[in-house]
Amino acid sequence: MRFLLIEDDMALADCVRDILEGNEHRVDYCGTGEEGIELAEMGGHNLIILDIGLPGIPGTEVIKKLRNLNKTVPILVLSGRTQLESKLEALNCGADDFMIKPFHRDELLARIYALVRRSEGLIRQKLQIGNMEIDLKHQEVIGPDGPLDLTRKEYEIFELLCLRNGHPVTKTIFLDRLYGGMNEPDAKILDVFICNLRKKLAQANNGEHCIKTVWGRGYALRLPETPATEQFAAGE
Repeated sequence: MRFLLIEDDMALADCVRDILEGNEHRVDYCGTGEEGIELAEMGGHNLIILDIGLPGIPGTEVIKKLRNLNKTVPILVLSGRTQLESKLEALNCGADDFMIKPFHRDELLARIYALVRRSEGLIRQKLQIGNMEIDLKHQEVIGPDGPLDLTRKEYEIFELLCLRNGHPVTKTIFLDRLYGGMNEPDAKILDVFICNLRKKLAQANNGEHCIKTVWGRGYALRLPETPATEQFAAGE
């Protein structure tokens, strides 16, 4: 599963990430509400975890914005605030559960799994792009002749493009998603990934790779309904 973690306490964030990644889950992390909303717009998260004591936008406002973006994704609040009023405010704003810090790792996992089970069937699990299907649950792309042989990073790139639904994705966002801000290589490596991904998509999709270059802004998905006469940047 993929989770979004919005937490400005680095020590706690690292702890939560270790727990989730240690159980073979993927975690998108950021430290502010503004970044969290931007990442949430990309979609594909099974659950969102956040602190309500965030810098900048108050956590309760972040919850409201997240809930407006997606009515079904579960939101779990982690907070050091023990007052009943804080818990009620978060729940009334759209949160699904509230845990007080410190917490036990097993209880955190139990609550997460309970929330996800409750929301199953409501969260989007598959996307259809032309004659290809993106299975978000099993993380694979299925063409007319079966699953495509994509590397993990190639899949993550294509998934992100599909979730952005035709909107450009910058190289910075790609690298942050692929490497989580740690040991990031030169941005040119992304061009190599895109080149290899385009070849594999074209082989499975009647010569159409579905990815266009948006000069100065990154890459975007070429949606199926795009007119054939539209001119795209050279070097696609």
